[in-house]
Amino acid sequence: MKRIALASAIISIVSHSISADWDPEDTTFDPKIASVVVENSTRIGDPAPFWQEGYDIQSYTHVQAYPDTGQGALVGVSLIVPMIPGDTKPIGGASIYCSIEEAKKLAETLREGANRETAPEKDEELAVIKKEKNPHAWKVVLNTDSKIELHQDTGETVNIFRFAPNPAKKLASAIEYYLKEVE
Repeated sequence: MKRIALASAIISIVSHSISADWDPEDTTFDPKIASVVVENSTRIGDPAPFWQEGYDIQSYTHVQAYPDTGQGALVGVSLIVPMIPGDTKPIGGASIYCSIEEAKKLAETLREGANRETAPEKDEELAVIKKEKNPHAWKVVLNTDSKIELHQDTGETVNIFRFAPNPAKKLASAIEYYLKEVE
């Protein structure tokens, strides 16, 4: 019984210390963080929070680099929308796999949008990351509320993933970290 109580206390302390290290407004990526606990759920790595248009749930990123025989390496950005208790399938989210050049452009554009002093009068396209719909086209937009948006055009619909400036900088930091890992 004492062992169970001790184990429970240790898990509680460790869980609290992991989640205490994560700040949704942090602008830097820490690759040493394996996971964080947010809202009583574990999130992979050191995620940047975002909101997918049409869903009222804070969502999270995960970035990795992958070897690729055709392009040398790919940087993958997963946009993870958590499942709501009772759901039987994911409600949203997406993944974008970028070549080295596309990943550099994405990180630079996220920073550019996040560092803007004033919001545009109308939504402003900052960059096209992927033109082809293979399977989807992606672009970065700065909206009139100074939020940075990733637009995924599937050919049938446009999914919008919205980041506040600091989380956009954190996502840029994560992409830059993995670029260094594969270059």
